[in-house]
Amino acid sequence: MADNLNKVNELIEKMKAVLPISVYPTNKICHSLKNDNGVRLKPKQSLKIKDIMYMGNEGGICCAISIKNDEELLMISLTHLRIKGIHPLSKEIKKYQIKRIRALANI
Repeated sequence: MADNLNKVNELIEKMKAVLPISVYPTNKICHSLKNDNGVRLKPKQSLKIKDIMYMGNEGGICCAISIKNDEELLMISLTHLRIKGIHPLSKEIKKYQIKRIRALANI
């Protein structure tokens, strides 16, 4: 199993308490969305997490991201987002991302 459910639920609750959270998309997700859905995001484009949900062991923590002035929401895995380093949860979020990516690489 890639995630520790107790730790994931704890992180989700902490994140929900401070929504919205400013993030940036990774280069990989920008490229993937452009090719698959025609959605154009830029790596330096500031986005806001509006909601968070757990999509099971396969999906991990997923974030509802507002784009186009809150007119559209896009669901993106937390592993494809870069949290601003000054955010109080940045270390916990980065730790989750690294642990999840490593766990998925070993499955």
